[in-house]
Amino acid sequence: MADDDSTDPHTSGRTSGGDHGDPTDGPVRITRPDGLVAAIPYLLGHRPTRSLVAVGLHGREVRLAARVDLAVGGPPGTPAPGWPHLAGVLVRNRCTAVLVAVYADDDAEEVARRDAGALDALAETVRSGLRSVAGAPDLLDLVHVGPTRYRSLLCDDAACCPPGGRDTDGLASHPVAAAFVVGGRTFAADRSAVEPEPDPASPVDLATAAAAHRRAVRAQRSRPGGAGPDPVGRAELLEEWLGHLPAPPPPESTGRLVGAWRVDRGLRDACLTALTPAGPGGARDLLAGRDTHHVLDRAAHLGTTGLDAAGVVLRRMASLSAPLGRAVVLAGHAWLAWTAGDGTRALVLAERALRDDPRQSLAALVLQCLDHGLGPHPVTDHETDPAVPPGVEPGRASVPSAGEARQAGCGLDGSAA
Repeated sequence: MADDDSTDPHTSGRTSGGDHGDPTDGPVRITRPDGLVAAIPYLLGHRPTRSLVAVGLHGREVRLAARVDLAVGGPPGTPAPGWPHLAGVLVRNRCTAVLVAVYADDDAEEVARRDAGALDALAETVRSGLRSVAGAPDLLDLVHVGPTRYRSLLCDDAACCPPGGRDTDGLASHPVAAAFVVGGRTFAADRSAVEPEPDPASPVDLATAAAAHRRAVRAQRSRPGGAGPDPVGRAELLEEWLGHLPAPPPPESTGRLVGAWRVDRGLRDACLTALTPAGPGGARDLLAGRDTHHVLDRAAHLGTTGLDAAGVVLRRMASLSAPLGRAVVLAGHAWLAWTAGDGTRALVLAERALRDDPRQSLAALVLQCLDHGLGPHPVTDHETDPAVPPGVEPGRASVPSAGEARQAGCGLDGSAA
């Protein structure tokens, strides 16, 4: 989690993806491309609009779900320049096949009526983006998703994929969508709704937190000769933090802690670590510099339940903080979301943090990880221990191999799950 205040936040061409936590008690079986299309809102955590979405597969498992914006002002459905970058992310995560879905403002039939060559040009743009990257995955299918109809742009079988497409309403009742719903998975109407804004705090609580915040910052910065953090004081602050969990700290304690976090990153990291599976013991070890590697390894296994519990604490703290302090809290929340594999939530929180403080370095670091498709687990060369990117946890959705899928036909007729 180490970061540097000199980091320049970079937002162009960013991919966003998100696994909204553990979707079911077991894997969701997906046997056809239409099942992947039905799964996309659940994998991203929101319903995409004007987006190119890539669902990357590694063997029989979904490895990554991510999106880039469509170009503004170009032909209908034209991917943004971010598509070749996303193709590179697929390669870095060792995806062997990919389904691409383009979410456009108009149905494919209307696009073709206005410009007979637009859909062919779109297909070629997607293919060329993959060809531009060495080791790119096979293109399993390319699906155009409009407001009311969806269809494959690669399938020539009119019985499977009629030129007018199929009704998008059928995706909501698809067996794959039903499996996610039964497993407790939901998705937001749009990306901005993935992470709710915190409820506003009362003026009295805000004033109490602000006064404590100012005192904490002054205390942290007044140590003579740049002596660094006070080991006794920071240990006391960590214990104060641990004493309030799992409930949010009250306003005065929130102000004191957030003020200290602004100056002492080690304390901030230890406090955030306490919200992960590493727990209070890991937080104390991290603050003392003990067994750091194993602490962070345990922290990287935060699931949706842990992220939800952390969110309750951090949203309340954010509501009690002024912009610079709120940015610290939002950035910490973004790091936890990235750790839990919820890339979309991490993206939203990191962007909010940088809106409050453009120099917020942890938020910038999270965005850099998302830009490059890096997950909290180290990349290995063993297929039995795959990297976990910020899109989807391995094993939560399984599919046939690309070869098997092709032998079975396009499958967008919805005849099987």
